[in-house]
Amino acid sequence: MKKIKFIYILLFSSIFFIGCKTYDNFTTYFNTYYNADRLIDESENEFEFQDEKKRVFPKVFISQPNYWIQPDTKKSPVVFMDEFVIDKRQLQPVKIKLDSVIIKGSKILAKHPNSNYVENTLYLMAKSYFYQSDWINCQVKCSELIDKFPYGDLIPDAHLMIAKTYLIRKKTITGLTILSRCVDVAWLKKRYDILSEAFRLEAEVALRDGRFDDALKPYLQAVAQSDDEEQRAKWQVDLAALLYRIGRYDKALIAFEQVRNFSPDYSGLFESKFYSALSQIRLGNYEIGMETLSELENDGKFEDWKDYVTAGRLLNYKLSNDDKKFQETEKFADSAFSNSYMIQAIYFEIAMMHYDKKEYVDAQKYLAQVRNARSDFYTTANKLYQNLVAYSQKKNEASKGLQKYSANQDLNDSLRLVVSNDAYEFARINEILGNQDSAIVYYKYAMDIAPIDSNTRARYVYTYQRVIRDTNPLLADSLFEQIADLYPKTEFGKEAYKKLGYTEFFAIDTIPELYKSANQMRRNGLYQQSINAYKEIYDKYHSSPYSPKSLYSIGLVYEENLKILDSAIFYYTLLKIEYPDNELVKDINTSLVYQDIIKKGEQIPDSLLPMKVYKTPKRDYLSEIESGNAIERANHFDKQQHFNTKKKSTLEQYWDNLKDQYNPMDKIDSLKSKIKDTKVKDLLPGVKINTPIDKFRSKSDSDSTKIPTLAPVEALPISPNKENENKK
Repeated sequence: MKKIKFIYILLFSSIFFIGCKTYDNFTTYFNTYYNADRLIDESENEFEFQDEKKRVFPKVFISQPNYWIQPDTKKSPVVFMDEFVIDKRQLQPVKIKLDSVIIKGSKILAKHPNSNYVENTLYLMAKSYFYQSDWINCQVKCSELIDKFPYGDLIPDAHLMIAKTYLIRKKTITGLTILSRCVDVAWLKKRYDILSEAFRLEAEVALRDGRFDDALKPYLQAVAQSDDEEQRAKWQVDLAALLYRIGRYDKALIAFEQVRNFSPDYSGLFESKFYSALSQIRLGNYEIGMETLSELENDGKFEDWKDYVTAGRLLNYKLSNDDKKFQETEKFADSAFSNSYMIQAIYFEIAMMHYDKKEYVDAQKYLAQVRNARSDFYTTANKLYQNLVAYSQKKNEASKGLQKYSANQDLNDSLRLVVSNDAYEFARINEILGNQDSAIVYYKYAMDIAPIDSNTRARYVYTYQRVIRDTNPLLADSLFEQIADLYPKTEFGKEAYKKLGYTEFFAIDTIPELYKSANQMRRNGLYQQSINAYKEIYDKYHSSPYSPKSLYSIGLVYEENLKILDSAIFYYTLLKIEYPDNELVKDINTSLVYQDIIKKGEQIPDSLLPMKVYKTPKRDYLSEIESGNAIERANHFDKQQHFNTKKKSTLEQYWDNLKDQYNPMDKIDSLKSKIKDTKVKDLLPGVKINTPIDKFRSKSDSDSTKIPTLAPVEALPISPNKENENKK
C-alpha cells in the first residue's frame, strides 16, 4: 500500500513538474522570445549587404595577389572583417529593434531562467550587441552561453562570433585561437556551415600575412576528412578559389576541375566551370577560355548568371588587348548588368591593372564605378579612389608654385610656405601610392623652398632624411644634426636630440615643466603625486638646480601638508648632505636644530620660540623721524615684515615706503643729510647693517654682532597726516 502511494505521489509530482515546465516554456516563447527572434530577423533583412549575401548565386573571387597582402600585419586592420561591421547608415533604421531584443532577452533571463529558451536568448542578445558593434558585451553573452550550455547546439555559433569580435578588434592571435576551438566543436556537432566560415576566416588571415600554404591547409584537411560529397565539393571550390586569388592559375585550373569529381550543386558546378575558363584566360589560353564561357551561356541551367559570362569576356578582351571588343562589351555590361557584383569585381581588377602601371586616370575611372558598391573590395576601392583624387589635386597645386620656383622668381616667405607645403603634400601622396622616387624629389623641394627660420621646415627636413636614410645615411645624419641645431624646441628637434644622445637639452626643457607640474599638484592637494614628481626630478636630473629645490619641496609637503615630521627631517637632512652649499640649507637649519632639541627632550631656547605680536595705536612717523626715534621703529618694521636685508637695508626700504606714501622730497633729502652726518654706531650700537651703500659702513662696524632683541610691534601702513602737511 505504501509503495502504491509513493508511485502515485511520484506520478502526480512528475505531471505537475512537467506541466509547470511546459507552461514556463509556453509563456516564455509566446510572450517574449518569439518577438525577440522576429526582431532579429527583421533587422537582418534591413542590412542590404547581409541580405545580398543570403542570395544563392555563384561566388565572386578576385585575383589580385598584391591586394591581399598587407605590409604591417601587427598594426594594420583586418580588411576582410569590414563586411561584418554594420555601419551607422544601416544601423539607424533597426536600432530600436535591436535594443528591444536586449530588453526582452533580459526579461527572459530574469523571469524564466529555467526555460528551454535561455540558450537561444543569450545568442540573440549576443547577435544584437554584435550588430551594434558592442564587441565587449557580445563576448560576455557568448561566454555565458558557453559556460551554461557547454554541449548546446549553439556552441559553434558562439565560438565563431567571439572569434569575429577579436579579429575585428585586431586581436588576431586570440581570434585565431578561438577559431581553432570553433573548428573542433563544429566538427563535433557536424556544423559544416560554421566550419566553412571558420576555414574562410583562417584563410583570410593567412592571406593577409602572406602565408599562402597555411591558407590552404584547413581546406585540404576538410576535403580529406569529410564523408559528405556535396560538402566536399564546396570546400574544393574554396580551395581552388584560394589558388586562383593568389595567382597560381595552373594549380587553380586543376583544383576547379576536381570539383566535378564530387557532388556539387548547380552553383558549385557553374563556379568550377566559370573559374576554369578564367584561369585559362589568365594563362593566355584565350580561345579555350572563350569556348567554356560560350558553353555556360548556352546552358539553360545557368540562364540567370549570364552577367558572369559577360564579365569573363570583359577580362578576356582586356588581357588580349582587343580594345574594340572590350569597349563594345563594356557598353553592353553597363546597360544590361549595371548592378552585377561580378561585373564590378572585374572592373576592380581592371582598375588595379591600371594602378600598377601608374595609369592613375584610368584607374580612377574604374574605381569610381565600384567604390559605392558594398563588397569585399569596397574598403580598398574607396581608399584608392580617394588617394587618386588627392593625387590629381595636389599635383595641380604643387605644379603652379614649383613653376615659379624653377623660373627663379622672387618668392616672399609667405609664398614660400605655401609652395613648400604643396610640394610636401604631393610628396606624401606619392609615398602612399608607392612612388618612392617621386616622393623623395618633392620632399626635397619642400625642404629647399621653405624659409629656413620657419619651424614648419623642421617637418620637411625630418621627413626627407627619413626617406633617404637607407640610401644615404651620412646625409640623413647631417640633416638630423641640422634639425637639432635650428629647431630644438619643435617635436622633430626633440626627436633629433633623443637619437643623437643629447640628453642635456631635455633636462633644460623638461625639468621646469615637471617642477611646475609638481607644484601645481601640491596646491591642488595631490600631495603623494607631487612627491613622486619631485622625486623624479631628484633621481633623473641630480645635477640640475631644480634637484635641491625638489628635496626641499618634499620636506615641505611632509612638514606642512602631511604633518609627517620624520619624513620631512629625512629629506631636509638629505638636502643638507647632498647640497651643503645651497642657500636652501640655511632655511632648514633652524628646523633641523628645533627637531633635534625636541628629540633630546631639552628646553627650547627663546630664539626658537614663535615671536609674539603686539598691536599699538597709529603713530606720527614723520615726527619721529625728525626726533631721531625712527631707527628703532624701522628695526621692528624690518623684523615684522621679514625684509631681505641682502637686497636692501632697513633704512632704504623705509625710505621707499615714505616715497610711496608721501613723496616729500624735501623731507627725504633732509633726512638723508642728517643720517649721513651721523655715525652708524651711534644710531644702532652693536648692529650690523648689510647694505650695498658704502657710505653707511665703517671699518669699526665689521665686528658687530646680532641685532639685540627688541619688543616687536605691529608694522602699520604710513598714512598722510593733514596737520603735518599744513605745517609744511
